[in-house]
Amino acid sequence: MRWVSFSLFFILYYLISLVLASGVQNMSKPLFLCIKGIGFVSLVEREAKKDWWRCVGSFALGGMVVCSIHYYTYLKFGNTPGGIRHGVVIAGYLRATTQRWFFLTHDNGSVFYFLPTITALWIAEKRETRFPVLTVISVGLTTAMYIDLWSAAAMTVMLIFSAALAIQILFRDVRLPTPPYLVIISAFLVFSFVVIVVNASDLLSLVASRFGKEHTMSVRSMIWQNALRYISSHPLFGVGYDSGALTLMRIGINHCHNMFLQVLYTGGIVTLVAFVASFIYCTPLHGSQNEDLPILLLGFSLFLLVSVFDWYPHFTPQFMLPLMCCHCPFGGANHDR
Repeated sequence: MRWVSFSLFFILYYLISLVLASGVQNMSKPLFLCIKGIGFVSLVEREAKKDWWRCVGSFALGGMVVCSIHYYTYLKFGNTPGGIRHGVVIAGYLRATTQRWFFLTHDNGSVFYFLPTITALWIAEKRETRFPVLTVISVGLTTAMYIDLWSAAAMTVMLIFSAALAIQILFRDVRLPTPPYLVIISAFLVFSFVVIVVNASDLLSLVASRFGKEHTMSVRSMIWQNALRYISSHPLFGVGYDSGALTLMRIGINHCHNMFLQVLYTGGIVTLVAFVASFIYCTPLHGSQNEDLPILLLGFSLFLLVSVFDWYPHFTPQFMLPLMCCHCPFGGANHDR
């Protein structure tokens, strides 16, 4: 049912919503994204069932290679307006922006690659050594990068991740909390709803100002309010998938900056049900009996946290986080050593 739920989500989000909204036209990109999403989940499901440790290790290794290229582009173009897109910005094809684009998209967007990669690296390295050298280096570099870019959401989750890693290294006998998986999902839905509803309140204005952002949380107030208007008029199947141009005209930017709203806006309540069901079916089988589960739940929780303020469904590596949770074996890294 897990694979069915994920596949149904991708089909509803990319294809069915578009067909219902505008008919069978311009289907090449959404079809590709749908196949990519289903293909990624299918590959992880197959490899994790064969050898979970090899699956996690391979993902961590491949992720490190890809993220290293991102580091390189950050170092090379970090002080360049527009980053690797500076030529396009200078030529006038894009409006001036404070975002700087690198190999794995821009600022907050890249955390959906880094977070699952570093989580998998920590798990894989924990099995082989008592001191996770590569994980420490990766977390340090990534956190420093987001602080330099001052990407509030990505910086916050990496600082939390850094603190958890430091606690585990300095106090080996201290076990990270292991909240029930379904409680994490429920808390995310409630928190996301509360943030959206009170986004114009003085409290969020204060939080935004602390991070040097304008009181509208980087114009998220306007984006969310506009998105809610379209959601209320297209509740069941949403307005349909588009490449961003129509969404830009409708809500003022090319995506909703929130996982909950993005799924509702594009695919409606039906797609949201399939999406949430996909995560629910990723509930860990062994629960607290797995010593590595706290690390996985930490990565998954931080993924949900950053998704309240930014989210992109086509970044498929993010789905490795819930999939790692459900496939983690009995005992953990040191169980069979």
